[in-house]
Amino acid sequence: MLLSVILILTFLWRVFTPAHEYQMQSVLLMTMGFDLLCLVCLIWFRITRPNYFPNGLTQALCVVAVFAGIGLFVIRFHNKASWWTGHWTYYLLERK
Repeated sequence: MLLSVILILTFLWRVFTPAHEYQMQSVLLMTMGFDLLCLVCLIWFRITRPNYFPNGLTQALCVVAVFAGIGLFVIRFHNKASWWTGHWTYYLLERK
């Protein structure tokens, strides 16, 4: 269940929080790798251990988390800024 919560909260954070700077390429690859690893592990865990999801709430949480994991990669393909930041919106802050 913790993996499902991590994917869902990461998705919500990247949708509703604007980014203000681009990531380095190494950070970009690490975050994409982490998102992919979480998604693959969740699907693998759901297939191999179905008895760990006994009630409807945990099954629904797993399904929502799979869609959130896929949504993390949909955000990356939204536009060029989203590819580099991983967030849905991007803008620069004013200099002071």
